[in-house]
Amino acid sequence: MFEVIKTVNSYMKRYPAYPLFIPPEHLVDKGNKQWNAQEAIEYRKWLLGVMDERIAALLERFDEPLNSEPSDHLLRIGKKIATVLVNEPYSHTSSNKKLLTNVGNAVAADMGLLIAHYLLQAFPDNLKWKTIRRPKSAWAYNMPVLVGFEITHLEPVGGSIAEANGIVKGIRDANIWKSIYEYWASKVMNPVQED
Repeated sequence: MFEVIKTVNSYMKRYPAYPLFIPPEHLVDKGNKQWNAQEAIEYRKWLLGVMDERIAALLERFDEPLNSEPSDHLLRIGKKIATVLVNEPYSHTSSNKKLLTNVGNAVAADMGLLIAHYLLQAFPDNLKWKTIRRPKSAWAYNMPVLVGFEITHLEPVGGSIAEANGIVKGIRDANIWKSIYEYWASKVMNPVQED
């Protein structure tokens, strides 16, 4: 454990700032529940347009090159990230509650993108991105999700952020991203049919 902390601290000294997860301002100001179809598509295009860059920044920050074996890689980088998430600048305490900061949210979002990358790499003919437009009450409404699973869909960014919040609150651990990948990989259906 202390070796991981020592190693992570050396990365922090080399890379002092982490790029925040900032979608186009007009979309942030409006909020995803209020987006029209065109704005939802714009967000999806933005997300997919920055995905590779954000994953590269995540991997560089934690000194983790892309690995051909997703489970091992997600566990290894997950340990490093879980170690730093519980400290500033990744989280802070407010009203006796531990919360992710914007930096922590960005790292968590990027872990979700890494999971999506690995799923799409493993199942290129089975999975695709889609924007959820119904029902409006859905928590992933207007958000890009991966479809092609036996059950519902995966919203990797929001799901990863939720689990990272669990880490800072002490109810999740470093295995969570590996578990997310393995769970969703086990639920992939036969190739996706076009709408």
